[in-house]
Amino acid sequence: MTANKRLKRRVRDRARKTGESYTAALAHVRHRPEQEHAVPDPTTTANAPILVVSGPSGVGKTTVSRLLAAEFDRSVHLQTDDFMASIVSGWVDPNSPEAEAQHEAVGGALAVSAMGFAGDGYTTVVDGHLFPDGVAGLAAACRTRRIACHYVVLFAPLTTCWERARGRGEGRWPLEEEPFAVVHARFAALGLDRRHVVDALGRAEDARDAVLVAFHAGRLEVTDPIT
Repeated sequence: MTANKRLKRRVRDRARKTGESYTAALAHVRHRPEQEHAVPDPTTTANAPILVVSGPSGVGKTTVSRLLAAEFDRSVHLQTDDFMASIVSGWVDPNSPEAEAQHEAVGGALAVSAMGFAGDGYTTVVDGHLFPDGVAGLAAACRTRRIACHYVVLFAPLTTCWERARGRGEGRWPLEEEPFAVVHARFAALGLDRRHVVDALGRAEDARDAVLVAFHAGRLEVTDPIT
């Protein structure tokens, strides 16, 4: 067997054991060839949970997520905007119809990072415009690794979100009222089970406390299709 065939076999073996894509498994094997057979057993690793904090722009996702992460001894806070900003060339406006492939690439990178941290014992708080379909995919991947995935949507009226967004000024991308309202309307129309929704009209600390209560009670865990 040639060295190339042996490499491909190791990559396929790792991808099958971990559920990673072929590309992700290839990167791991190339950088850590001495550990290609040392895939952690998901039944024995001390995995931490992933908590996805979603909601419309201006609702306070990032502030609340930072407060939530601070409540755990070992924690990580990941923002989808940071992953989006990593794109140097070929960036597409996330509000445009042509951005679907970009969303999938960013979502995949975010999911791999979140599961990596959680697998190493860090409670991982992820914030961004994450909708039920995408979170259901993440939860399915998490289940294969024995990682609990939780989902909460923070919500407040459009006027409140718009005022907050304007008050903090321009972010990485232009603040435009029409696409802002479109995203808010998508969240308003979700019709989610109330256990996955937290009122964020008041203080960020109050929203954090409400999320923590629901989280510790197990009400946010994604065990079935999110409705």
